[in-house]
Amino acid sequence: MKSLNMDKVCEITRKMFSNIGFKIAYIYTLLPIIIFLTGWCKWYIALGGFVILIYSYVKMCGNIPETFTMRWTRENTEKAICILAFVLFWVFLSGIGKYVYQNTDHYARNGIFETLVNNDWPVIKCYETENGMVYRGLVYYIGFWLPSAVIGKIFGIEAGYFSQYVWAVIGIIITYYLVCVVRGKFELWPFWILVFFSGVDLIGYYLRNGGFQDMSATTHLEWWTDYQFSSFTTQLFWVFNQALPAWIIFLLLYIQKNNKQIVLILSASMLVSTLPFAGMILYAVYFMIRNIKWEGKLKTWFIYLCKDTLTIENVLGGGMIAFICMTYLLGNTAVDAKSTLGAKAEFKSVVVISEYETVSSDNTIDVTYENQRKREDRGAKLLRHIIALLVEVAPYLILVYPFSKNKSLLYLMCGMFLLCHSVTIGYSNDFCMRASIPSLLLLALFTMEALEKMWEQKKYIYFVVILVTLSIGAATPIHEMHRTIQETWRRLECGEQIAENTASEDYILQGANFSGPIDNNFFFYYIAK
Repeated sequence: MKSLNMDKVCEITRKMFSNIGFKIAYIYTLLPIIIFLTGWCKWYIALGGFVILIYSYVKMCGNIPETFTMRWTRENTEKAICILAFVLFWVFLSGIGKYVYQNTDHYARNGIFETLVNNDWPVIKCYETENGMVYRGLVYYIGFWLPSAVIGKIFGIEAGYFSQYVWAVIGIIITYYLVCVVRGKFELWPFWILVFFSGVDLIGYYLRNGGFQDMSATTHLEWWTDYQFSSFTTQLFWVFNQALPAWIIFLLLYIQKNNKQIVLILSASMLVSTLPFAGMILYAVYFMIRNIKWEGKLKTWFIYLCKDTLTIENVLGGGMIAFICMTYLLGNTAVDAKSTLGAKAEFKSVVVISEYETVSSDNTIDVTYENQRKREDRGAKLLRHIIALLVEVAPYLILVYPFSKNKSLLYLMCGMFLLCHSVTIGYSNDFCMRASIPSLLLLALFTMEALEKMWEQKKYIYFVVILVTLSIGAATPIHEMHRTIQETWRRLECGEQIAENTASEDYILQGANFSGPIDNNFFFYYIAK
């Protein structure tokens, strides 16, 4: 009897730990939402949301897909230690935690984090303007920083920065665990694909500049094109707050075998990865359709789709997250500005006119988005799009196509790359760079699959060509790492400040990109505490 009980305990323990990776991934995904509800929302909304998310988490843990079981042999342990060691180094070089040189984007990211740590939530400040006193709130995709901000509030800003570093390390470990789940095996070489995967930016840089004579450590290789698809190392070094959660959430969507929590998982990306969320919507729809087997009748298939998708987790959990996050993010001034691009700005006198501005007889500067683009030559713009796609993704698409077993998903991915190039929000190409993150991760997965099949099928010419392509592409992430090492070293020797400066609270809360007025704002009036 005792032996039977011990066997039962061992079996329960084995099952619990065999799925620990998924459970941690779900916690990583939902924790920022829970903290946001607790810190920013009225107590009864926070309590209701907390109950729904805890219920949803329990259901998610009971619906974990069957995956490969990791065997901790000596060989696998050595691989895991190697991966962990490089992840620690990779994140360290990224500048997360403020220990080494940071790229310029960290100026605002450091400011957002310290604003979260040093102020009560929700973050609101009053400013005096020509029209009187105006209250402005922090409105941004702040999810990545919330767990670390809690640590910073309790233990101080240095502990907060360290926990930000740890949070990023955990995120990458989860990401690669999920990559192994997708592949059904634990191997070392796909990890290096993830780290060094990139478009062949060296070729693009040469085409635009006619050589490499102007290249230096501070040169950002991917800036040769206005329509940038960022390498994973670039994403980590520049937009870690959006990239890391997007990697995890997209892989979770990919792995789902049914639709019971798929809407909930997708909605969790809104607060942490707003633009990548837009790039995941069509993939989520694709996965939902894929998960329901076709049995010959559209009506039957649709009924199964509805039954499988309309769960409490999706309807209440996903719906609640989507509604709260949408009302919060719509308060961002930049969103409002980008929706009113047809407005004209009038000035009494004009000193400088940009190349995109035109002046009418009454000294009115027309700054509409449409008129800006009319100044560009359409043929030249089309050529830039074509060259960018040929350099960034076409080499991989051509090489992996014969070895892809899921052609429909590959076609969707190609369509998403074209869509990312076709959509511009406001005056920047952020949509192209951020919404493409899920598609780039999928392309890396297709590349891993193709590499393996090329070797197994003895297609050595294909194998060599894709290795050469990967090697040329690796110059971009290597250059990112080299910049950090060289600049850190140089600044240390010169006695300069090593990490990037930190934006002030006023810069964050008065900047259109990070904040918005709270007067007549639905979220701050009805939902925020």
